[in-house]
Amino acid sequence: MTATSTQARDPSVQAAIDELSDLIRIAHPQARFAVRPHPEEPSTTLLEATVEIDDLDEVLDLVFDRMEQLRVDEGVPKLVVPLQPAERVAAMLVTSSGRAIALP
Repeated sequence: MTATSTQARDPSVQAAIDELSDLIRIAHPQARFAVRPHPEEPSTTLLEATVEIDDLDEVLDLVFDRMEQLRVDEGVPKLVVPLQPAERVAAMLVTSSGRAIALP
């Protein structure tokens, strides 16, 4: 897991990051995580979870209730953003278009 925000060092934010990533990791042990500040809301931390699954809503189903509890009851503004690996997205683009598409 990478932390690119000073918020990630705050104990309550770090505890939330650890708890939410543990919930995801139980169902998806190969998940990779990155922590970033929200680009429009600097007080909110994004936990990006890269998971190799078809339906990314499954990731949100695992953490949504706890994420909202953290935000509302404990005042820890945290959002989980599920992502698919870039390689998988590139393969889907190739399959759907019939030709390779360059990714940034």
